[in-house]
Amino acid sequence: RLFAWLAAAVLILPAAWAQEPAPAPARRAARAPQAAAAEVPRLTEQRNGTLPTRDGQRLRLNTDLGNVHILTGATGQVTYTVRIESDSREPDAERLLKQYSLSVRGTPAGVVMTGQVPWHEFRGRVWVNYEVNVPREYNVDVVTQAGNIEIQDLDGRATLITSGGNITAGRLGGKQAAGARLETQG
Repeated sequence: RLFAWLAAAVLILPAAWAQEPAPAPARRAARAPQAAAAEVPRLTEQRNGTLPTRDGQRLRLNTDLGNVHILTGATGQVTYTVRIESDSREPDAERLLKQYSLSVRGTPAGVVMTGQVPWHEFRGRVWVNYEVNVPREYNVDVVTQAGNIEIQDLDGRATLITSGGNITAGRLGGKQAAGARLETQG
């Protein structure tokens, strides 16, 4: 009897298990896709210019706010585009754009650029982006208090300082001018 019972169990139970429905696969709780962060509606002003220069001279760019992108390849000139944006929902957004101070001038040593937010009246959000194209054989001094600095290969000396941002640089230096100072505090 024991043998018959074991034989029945071995033959019948696997058949019964085969007919049981397979357990449903485990399911994860599905999350609704998160909406992309809404972009802040912005007002934009763009300032452009070109100044004559020569290889071996220097760009000095000092700004209290803004990302700076230095391109190399211009010949005999420094070209720039400065894009200033403010939150269009702010009541003084347009006035803030107009009051952003940008000074660009040629000197015997090269080009000097200075940008400043009108801090005494600053009550909104503002974004500033500099794109400056210089000759490849040029020297560059960039200081931004809040922003990233990015520079392509440069055959000249470079001083790149940001108090709140990242620095990304190509090859800096060259045959005639070696050296670079990169400093970030944030």
